[in-house]
Amino acid sequence: MNNPLNNKINKTITYLSKDKSIDEQWDTFIKQHPEGTLFHLTDYLSCLQSESNEELYKITCVDDSNNIVGIFPLLSTKGFPLGIGGLVGSSRLSSLPRTPTGGPLAASSEIMMRLLEESIKIQNQHPTKTLQIKSFLDNIEMHSKNLYKVHWRDSYITSLPKDPNLEIKFGDSNNHSTIKRCIKKAIKNGLTTRYTEDKKDLKYWFGLYLDTMKHHVTPARSLSYFENLWERLIPQGYMKLIVAEQNNKILAGSVLFYFKDTVIYAFNGSDRNYFEFRPNDLLHWTAIEDAVKQNYHYYDLGEVSKNNDGLAKYKKKWGADIVPIYHYYFPQPDKLEFDSIDEGEASKMKKKIWNVLPLSVTAQIGKWVYSRL
Repeated sequence: MNNPLNNKINKTITYLSKDKSIDEQWDTFIKQHPEGTLFHLTDYLSCLQSESNEELYKITCVDDSNNIVGIFPLLSTKGFPLGIGGLVGSSRLSSLPRTPTGGPLAASSEIMMRLLEESIKIQNQHPTKTLQIKSFLDNIEMHSKNLYKVHWRDSYITSLPKDPNLEIKFGDSNNHSTIKRCIKKAIKNGLTTRYTEDKKDLKYWFGLYLDTMKHHVTPARSLSYFENLWERLIPQGYMKLIVAEQNNKILAGSVLFYFKDTVIYAFNGSDRNYFEFRPNDLLHWTAIEDAVKQNYHYYDLGEVSKNNDGLAKYKKKWGADIVPIYHYYFPQPDKLEFDSIDEGEASKMKKKIWNVLPLSVTAQIGKWVYSRL
C-alpha cells in the first residue's frame, strides 16, 4: 500500500455489507494500521452481523489513487423493547456491538474527521438510533465536537517478555508463587492441555460455556456464532480453542484470538466441579507460555465490569496493566450506561428464576438477546 499521506484525499464512501469489492483492501489496511484489531476484519464483522442480520455499514475513505486511507465499521442494532437495558440495550449504530472495541481507523486527523462526519450523516438518517464508538483511543472526541466521551470499563493486558528464553514473571513474587503453586496442583492432579480443531470438542466446550454463563447470570452467545468464528478464523490462524482435560475429559476451555502481536482471551467455559484442580490457571499459563514462544508481545485478559473486584483481582495476579476503554456517543445521551445491563445488576428474583431454567432455555434467551444487543 502506498503511503497515504503522499496522496490527496479524494472521497468518503459508505459500502453495505453485501458489497465485497473493498474487503481485501479493507483487511490489508487494518493489518498495516497500528490500531487495527481482529474485530475490524471483514471475517469477524461477518460473524458479528450473522448474530443479528442487521445492516453493516463500511465507511471508507480513499485517496486520489483509490487507496484506502481510513475505515469505520458501523453495525446497526435492534435494541430491546420498552427501554429495557438502558443505553446499552437501546437501538444503536455501534462500532462495535457485542465486542470490546472497534471504532474508526485513519491515517491522519483530517481523515478521522471525514469518517466521523460520515458516521453522523448516517445517524441523522436513523434519528432513533444512537451512534456509539468503542475504543482504546482517548482522544476521538477531539476530531468531532459532536461526540460525548465516557470511560466505560478497564481492560487487563499483560506485557510478555520479548525474549522467549527469559522466565515469565507475573506481577510481584507473591503473585508469581501463587500461580506456580496452582500450576503444580493442576499437573499433580493429572491435568493436561491441548489445542483442538475438532468441532466435537467445540460443541462439548459450548455446554461448559453455557453452564458458566448461567452461573454468572449472563446470557450466552449462540453455538452458531462460535461455529461461524470457527469456520472463518481458525483456518487463518486468528482463533484457537485450548482445553484442559483429565483422563481425556474436558474440564475447561478458552477461545483465544490471535492478531498482530496480541493474544486475546475471549471466552471461557469450565466445569465448576473441578475448580479445585485449577484448570483455568493451567489454560492461562499454557497460552501465555506458547504466546511468548511464538513472539506475541501481549496477552489481553479482557475487560472487567465495574464493581467486579474478584475478577479484577484474578486478572491482576497475571501481572496485567489496566488499559481504559472509552465509549463515545452522538447525540449526547440523557442517561449514561451505569444503570444498564451488567454483571451483578440482576435482582435477587431474576437470579432465582434464571437459576432454575434449563440450559436449553438460557441458550435460546442468549440467542435472542444478542440478536438485539
